[in-house]
Amino acid sequence: MAQPYYLTWYKDLIKTQPPGYKFSYSDRLNTKDWKIFRDMIVERDHMACKQCGIGIFRKLTDTEYQTAINLIEIHRITNPDILLFTSQDIASAEINNPELADKMREMKVKNNSPQLTGYKAQEPKPILEVHHKAYIYHALPWNYPEEWLETLCDVCHHKKHFGEGEVLPVMPKTYKDRSRQVEVRLDPCIRCEGKGYILEYKHFQRGVCFDCGGQGGIVD
Repeated sequence: MAQPYYLTWYKDLIKTQPPGYKFSYSDRLNTKDWKIFRDMIVERDHMACKQCGIGIFRKLTDTEYQTAINLIEIHRITNPDILLFTSQDIASAEINNPELADKMREMKVKNNSPQLTGYKAQEPKPILEVHHKAYIYHALPWNYPEEWLETLCDVCHHKKHFGEGEVLPVMPKTYKDRSRQVEVRLDPCIRCEGKGYILEYKHFQRGVCFDCGGQGGIVD
């Protein structure tokens, strides 16, 4: 089966087109490079929105925690009379007796008491996205200092770019390089009218304008 397009490394994507071909912002987001960098930012932010705090997991209430403990199946509670094999024991058995190794793994799982973390998955699962707080002119989406990005839920991300009620969105600034000493003045993008995002296309990549890559302007 062919590898999904979005899992292509950017360096390999470049090879599919002739020299000088201009890849869209969407093309760049659909790469392994961005996926890995994006996941790293979300994990750094503890898989939660930096604006409103909603995350993939939520803390159990006292009642939920006690219920979870009471529902642990008896056969999953550790039996002190059964030796719990180490990973090294299983690896050794795998060499000469794979069937025995499988049984050892099964016994280890059945007799290892599940550990409660005190957290459970948030329902419904929030959609977490990564927001560029500022841009570097001509930089690839993943070639940024980590502190320039933050995790936002889709609701807060929408408000950040489109505003809410009488609160207008604030366009991120674009700089020449990472030093943030020289701001680049961009000519307003015709497609998005300098907003960087197009409300009508918010269902796809949060409506980011693929002509300017969300920067709101273009310098050529």
